[in-house]
Amino acid sequence: NMDEVTLMGRNFSVCVNKADLKPAADVQGICDYISSQLEDEGFPATVCAVSKNDISSVNAMLGSFNPEELFGSIFQPELLQQNLAIESTLSTALDGLNSDKESNEQKIAEIEDALRALEQEREQQTQANNSGNLERIVDEVLR
Repeated sequence: NMDEVTLMGRNFSVCVNKADLKPAADVQGICDYISSQLEDEGFPATVCAVSKNDISSVNAMLGSFNPEELFGSIFQPELLQQNLAIESTLSTALDGLNSDKESNEQKIAEIEDALRALEQEREQQTQANNSGNLERIVDEVLR
């Protein structure tokens, strides 16, 4: 999954959980080992230790995120795609105002086809979300 995350242009962090169950030196050694392994594989990742008594490293990691950049990286590609679809529809509508009846009817049919395709895509995404992929999507958003 790390390859998939980096191919999507996203970074990730690794949290070593239950750090309170080991001596601090062991926990630091584990974090250093994971960090060096990730570096060797070319994955830029932050490694932190988490325990039930100390979540400061997670808070620090979460505080380092730029919310605007995170929002943009998650939603910008979809928004750009929707913007292009809207621009295309508007262009077709403007062309329709300057065209004859037959040409307008053809363009209306094209718009209806595009609308059906969008509705079908929405239905597929809804089904995917309802079929267990929601947990994966939530995990991606949290990352």
